[in-house]
Amino acid sequence: MLGGIGLFLLGMSLMTDGLRFAAGDSLARILHKMTRNRFLGIFTGASMTALVQSSSATTLMTVGLVSAGLISFSNAVGIIFGANIGTTMTSWLVSLIGLKFKVSAFALPVVGVGSIGMLVGKGTWKFVGQAITGFGLLFVGIDFLQSGMTGLTGLFDPTQMHPETFFGRVLLVVVGLMMTVVMQSSSAALASTLTALSTGAITLGAAGALVIGQNVGTTITAMIGAVGGSVPAKRTALAHVMFNAFTGVVAFALLPLFEKFVFEATVSLGGQDPTIQLSAFHTAFNFLGVILLAPFIHQFSRLVERMIPGQKKKFVGGLTSATLTVPAVAVGAVHKALESMLRASTLAMLEHLNGKSSQLEVFETLVQEKAEADAFLMEIARSPLSDEAQAHHIAMMHAEDHLDRLFNVIGSAKFWKQSQRFSHRQQITEALLDALVSASSTDDMDALATHLKGLSSQVAQIRTKSRAEMLQKVSKGKVMDAEEFDDELRYVLDADRCVYHLWRVANYLAQRPDNEEPMQP
Repeated sequence: MLGGIGLFLLGMSLMTDGLRFAAGDSLARILHKMTRNRFLGIFTGASMTALVQSSSATTLMTVGLVSAGLISFSNAVGIIFGANIGTTMTSWLVSLIGLKFKVSAFALPVVGVGSIGMLVGKGTWKFVGQAITGFGLLFVGIDFLQSGMTGLTGLFDPTQMHPETFFGRVLLVVVGLMMTVVMQSSSAALASTLTALSTGAITLGAAGALVIGQNVGTTITAMIGAVGGSVPAKRTALAHVMFNAFTGVVAFALLPLFEKFVFEATVSLGGQDPTIQLSAFHTAFNFLGVILLAPFIHQFSRLVERMIPGQKKKFVGGLTSATLTVPAVAVGAVHKALESMLRASTLAMLEHLNGKSSQLEVFETLVQEKAEADAFLMEIARSPLSDEAQAHHIAMMHAEDHLDRLFNVIGSAKFWKQSQRFSHRQQITEALLDALVSASSTDDMDALATHLKGLSSQVAQIRTKSRAEMLQKVSKGKVMDAEEFDDELRYVLDADRCVYHLWRVANYLAQRPDNEEPMQP
């Protein structure tokens, strides 16, 4: 029996990871786009979880998207609600296929075909092979579970717990919860319960109480994963716990009515098999939880947000280990962080130039948090990336490099003193101000890149002309002192660099094709 549980867990892990990596960026894009309202979010969460056969995978993608600021927490809660419905697909898979056929007849050949795909496949096909291997192992595990459960009848008698009594049902709920904690998988615990039910080792009433406990127990993994995690991760875990606990309490309170209604309904539809009745019960009480809470999803979200206050880091709060689990989302989180840093740095420069306050301390924070973004980009590269995600990752490394060079120029107090000192360089200073105003006030990186490209070309011409004029004055003896000359020339060059790097950052954040990058001034 332990071997069967182990094979089931291994198969589930391989299948989930294979499907997630084979789908690549598309799962994250679907979650991002299809969460415009609470009901669409619930549907998306249910369908995504049914597809990848793991509510944990869906939850981790959701945490990544919330951390990256790509979806609101309120919409993320809808996905979490839906994931609880989608995860019930496992019970239907086991009851309708795994326990109805002699799976060893096809499961082992499926494992063989999938393993070959894992070994010889490239890119997406390698992950497809992994998913197929996991699918086959899942049913091999069920086959072993069935064999092991036949000997369990004499060892475990659920009637001793008196499932017809209140305290007996409570005890069975606790047993179900502990099964999930020990196995670290509600799917494996549920498969064990279904298998035991199919062999007559437990009764239908006892199985219903066990499933309630297993449904609540699945939140333990989320709670453990959230320890030391980001604020979005903790909020997501808390929302998961609160939803499952609420659903469990409702299901437990209505268990006798549920048994009567669901079990009679399945019988009337020709479903005499107790495993099908249990699967229907599992789906029904999760649906009921969603129906009861969906109208109050915004209030529910605000309650969770009040219980876990916001994050401290201004720019890189979304760059977390949870976000790293979905590389495409992780790159998107870096993209958003770099955009925020670009706007904050240019706004600080404008305020400093307008004499509102000294903003140099802002750059200390920016430099510190950008270093974290740099390290995060390197961590992303450790995971397999699709061609699209890799192109995005490379663009973000370029953007980060130019932002670093920009900070080297504008983070200098001397640069800003020179901008006020050489007021006769009005043309180049006006172009610099134009670039700063544009970069600090727009979210349209494509339009910004177009505008800054023209400004950079204009400033480069001014720089070339000014430098030539200044050198000519030196050669004719019409020169201020050497230090004055050097400072003015440095200001012209730095202003040119500033506009140039602003353009390059915007260009890469717009993810434009960049076959020929002009020479840096």
